[in-house]
Amino acid sequence: MTSRPRPTTGALRTWATTHPVAAFFTFAYLYSWAFWAPAALGYDGTVGVVAIFVGVWGPAAAGLTMTRLLGRSARSWIHDMFRWRVPARWYLFALAVPAAIVAVVSLAFVTLGEDLDGALLGERLAVYVPMLVFLTLVGGGNEEWGWRGFALPELLDRYRPVAATLILGTLWAVWHLPLLAAQDDLSHGLGGGELTVVLAATVVNIVALAFIYTYLYRSTRSTLLAVLLHGSFNAANGTLVLRDEIEGTAYATMQYCITVTSLVIVAALWRMTRGRFGPDSDDEPDASAPIDDVGVDRVLTQPSRR
Repeated sequence: MTSRPRPTTGALRTWATTHPVAAFFTFAYLYSWAFWAPAALGYDGTVGVVAIFVGVWGPAAAGLTMTRLLGRSARSWIHDMFRWRVPARWYLFALAVPAAIVAVVSLAFVTLGEDLDGALLGERLAVYVPMLVFLTLVGGGNEEWGWRGFALPELLDRYRPVAATLILGTLWAVWHLPLLAAQDDLSHGLGGGELTVVLAATVVNIVALAFIYTYLYRSTRSTLLAVLLHGSFNAANGTLVLRDEIEGTAYATMQYCITVTSLVIVAALWRMTRGRFGPDSDDEPDASAPIDDVGVDRVLTQPSRR
């Protein structure tokens, strides 16, 4: 006899069952921002640094919380995180695309008259693999247990890939705001107006990157590869940009190069997949059909169809 999940009871479970996407993002923000608040408010002691790393687990904690509140198997949810039997080319995609983006951005950066230090390449390559492992496990890759392990599948159950990714990418970008506030020098030597533009470009870049994750996830249904892609992005950005400090106009130029490169990749994926950002599927709406206006409020209150 097949056992069924116990019916969810209580106001919290009722809300989470009815509005799982809204509940997930609420929990993710609460978990992470609670730990990040001291650093965002200027506390830079050891406790604040440790709290930042703990807060990165917020999306994963939210995904686990929602899995339990929805009466699903936490063991199955965790098991799905480690779906590794996919073609090797997708591992290559997760490892190579971030490094390739850094290479293209670096070329554009130099072409625009800025300087990089090629002498740093050897020492940076020496630490790349350890950095990749660390950042995949606890320095960003672990976010994906929530973003692509829970939120993206839920959104794809309701909306086309473009709409689902725009929503996830936007809320993912906003989630980072306390981390931006916690930086030692948020302005990077830029004035108010230019800083605003650079921060806007940063948000646009995060949203654009979300489409690359969607493409990888829809092509493999592997959260593990999304984890690896995230760690690879962080490792490439942290080690393969061959300059110790980038401030002022150079910082703005670098961010613009990154954002434009990401947008070009998104446009290429859009064209290649006809707007599906993954393989064709008969059970999804036609990507060429008119798309209704999708407001965040509507998405966050959409009941689950599972």
